[in-house]
Amino acid sequence: MLDQHPGIFMCPVKETNFFALEGNSIAFEGPGDREALTRNPLVTTVTDIEDYARLFEEAAPHQHVGEACPLYIYSQRAVDRIADRLPEAKLIVVLRDPVARAFSAYSMLCQAGR
Repeated sequence: MLDQHPGIFMCPVKETNFFALEGNSIAFEGPGDREALTRNPLVTTVTDIEDYARLFEEAAPHQHVGEACPLYIYSQRAVDRIADRLPEAKLIVVLRDPVARAFSAYSMLCQAGR
């Protein structure tokens, strides 16, 4: 919904996981992880600050920038890194019914063959 506002540029990559995993070597080892992480170019993990910054290069000077990443709510490192790098950031958190969210995640994994 935020992406529809002309004053907001949303990151074209969903779930960059940058602030949670910055500087880490990524090696997800669950069933189908590697295929799932390379299948969709719009969903990828970014761990390098330069790569992360490039994701926002197309934003106009007047636009606020944002991204969507559920992992941040679980990661204390993400909280600390956001506070350090973006102390003026405004955060929006959308919470879902836990059972509906779990079923949605299960359905998505099944659909992806995972």
